[in-house]
Amino acid sequence: MQENLGLTSSSSSRIAWSWRRVALPCILAVILRLILIGYTPTEGLADLSVCGDGCVYHETALRLAHDANAWFEQGSNFGYRAPLYFAYLAMIYKVTGHQTYHVGQLANLVLFVITIFLLYKVTETSFGIQVATITVWLRALLPTFVVSDVALMSESLFDVWLLAILMILLTHHSGAYRARDLFILGLCIGAALLTRESAQGFVIILLGVLVFETHGLRARLVRMSLMLLGLGVLLIPWMWRNTLVWQSPFPLALTSGVNLHIGNKPDATGTYVAITQPSYMKIRTREYDRWHRDQAIQYILEAPGRFLISGIKKLGWLVWPTTLRDEIITRNFFPKLPWFFRVVIVAGSSLAWAAVWLLGLVGLTTRSLDRYGWAVILLLAYTCIVVFIAVGEPRYAEPIILLLLAPTARVMVEIKSVTSTLRRPCLRAASAWGAVSLVGVLWAIILAQKLF
Repeated sequence: MQENLGLTSSSSSRIAWSWRRVALPCILAVILRLILIGYTPTEGLADLSVCGDGCVYHETALRLAHDANAWFEQGSNFGYRAPLYFAYLAMIYKVTGHQTYHVGQLANLVLFVITIFLLYKVTETSFGIQVATITVWLRALLPTFVVSDVALMSESLFDVWLLAILMILLTHHSGAYRARDLFILGLCIGAALLTRESAQGFVIILLGVLVFETHGLRARLVRMSLMLLGLGVLLIPWMWRNTLVWQSPFPLALTSGVNLHIGNKPDATGTYVAITQPSYMKIRTREYDRWHRDQAIQYILEAPGRFLISGIKKLGWLVWPTTLRDEIITRNFFPKLPWFFRVVIVAGSSLAWAAVWLLGLVGLTTRSLDRYGWAVILLLAYTCIVVFIAVGEPRYAEPIILLLLAPTARVMVEIKSVTSTLRRPCLRAASAWGAVSLVGVLWAIILAQKLF
């Protein structure tokens, strides 16, 4: 009995210390974000063309909270974009009874707190307590994350599902999943898919992981069935809604055609630019999506070489350091914020984003590949494929940067060991220098495009 009590006490003490390590950066980060929220207009920016996606999510969620018919409306942003983040904000507005832009920002802070605790758990499992502690501090203080946490963007919700998926996968080192875990894994994948349309590849990747880790046909079928059951619980209601609205359950969202068109038209720059469509066509409909997709395919078939060159530019935009200049200075998301702090945020965002790309890749490639490393590599590879085909944008790298925070923290903790590895003629050093050089080349391509 004495021994059992001792073990219980040790476990409780460890949990308490974990909470304390996360609580301090979490509290300071929330205070910092509340200050930034104070510099945001209560109702958000009046001009939607200036406010961008944040106001689109806010205004659409308000309509969902007020009007039940808005959930089944053709041509709405709800359904044109992946629906779950709209539904989350609408639920918050409905439950609280307060429907200002600030309430949406506070709802994002709830997601931030969940993200911090999930990030600590995932990182502690793979890297240890010291690296996990530094990782949550980086997530709490990096300027880009500070701003994105108070902007109404679906990335905040997507990060929760991504980390939840990782936590389930990393907790079972031997692949000995319980039935409940596989069902929850399916739920999280479905939620990620309904938050970001580009997450469709997660289903194939994770099914492949389960097949690879499982021996025996019967066991593989059981595992895949449990995961698909969880996936179906979330997707079937949305597919039923799509059938009522469009007479077809698929596609789940309607943004892919537009993105393909933007990234592959003859004068494409690799990132977002304005496009035109026939005046007779109603926007945000299945016909709208199909027309843009057909145009993109036509452009690709007409000039495959241009498609390849454009794809390299898109990858350059993916790894280009996000400056927040457009949000902070050009579009003035925080009109009350003093000019000095705007400059600090823009400069700090660029430098921190670039540092995490470089140090994170070094930290990832100079350690032995474990399940966390494979997860980052698979996410990076999948994101690069999607961007190469569609369109590039630094914000698409946000989930990758989130997972590169832990390798970055590892470099900070084990700087001598990492430096020693980089100096030796070995595969890890070659991989690290190759990854850093590739990012540098992509940066040079985008810099040349900006200058000339």
